[in-house]
Amino acid sequence: MTVMTKKVLIDNIATSTGITIATCTRVVEQMAVLISEELSVSDQCTIPGVGKLVVKTRSARQGRNPKTGETIALSERRVLSLRPGKHIKGILNPN
Repeated sequence: MTVMTKKVLIDNIATSTGITIATCTRVVEQMAVLISEELSVSDQCTIPGVGKLVVKTRSARQGRNPKTGETIALSERRVLSLRPGKHIKGILNPN
């Protein structure tokens, strides 16, 4: 399994597009800012060619501490999920 770190992402984009690493770094950082801003205003953000980021509410539930086995209450929380676009779905499920 490989990890796509920020540096690896920036290096790959810079190499494949021919733009400088500094410019590519600013683009990647600004993209993260724009996505964060959109998700703070709306509960979804579409990223063309990738998919749609959707904020969902996970209801409160009972959990278990894996170390002690003790039952604990988990509060309601908002979580982020990705609905992949057609291209990524096609890669994941080629049939």
